[in-house]
Amino acid sequence: MADLERGQRIVVTFEIPGDPIAKKRPRFMARIMNQPDGKVRAFSHAYKDPKEETEESRVMRYLERAWKRDPIQKGVPVGLDLLFFMPIRKDSMKNITRMLSGELMPVKKPDLDNLTKFIKDVGRGIIYHDDSQVVHETADKLFSPKSHTRITVTFPWNL
Repeated sequence: MADLERGQRIVVTFEIPGDPIAKKRPRFMARIMNQPDGKVRAFSHAYKDPKEETEESRVMRYLERAWKRDPIQKGVPVGLDLLFFMPIRKDSMKNITRMLSGELMPVKKPDLDNLTKFIKDVGRGIIYHDDSQVVHETADKLFSPKSHTRITVTFPWNL
């Protein structure tokens, strides 16, 4: 990171192909066991949706290939600009011109904050050490004939 020592701001932009993915809430499993001494014990366990784990692994592999540097040093403030290009649903073809012009926006799920959280979580350990380094972020959802996610990372943010 010699560039940081010279006081330069670095901007890196890359795209992740495919439909943008939202962070899902953890799932919970509960188990109740009767002990030999007559006591009842309850256990709970949180786990990820298996589909989310598969998608997370795919995006992490892509980020590792696209991010051609070490994770940004701890303590360095990071800016993230995220553009989520959502697919145009087949049932919406009559409105395609309005969608592509921005007149109609993707106001249905997935929520923008869950899309952002997914990217910030999978970037941990690849782009930066921890997503607490992100001090600035912008995010938008738009329609596109080719769904993908565009990520722009700027560091250090405070220059």
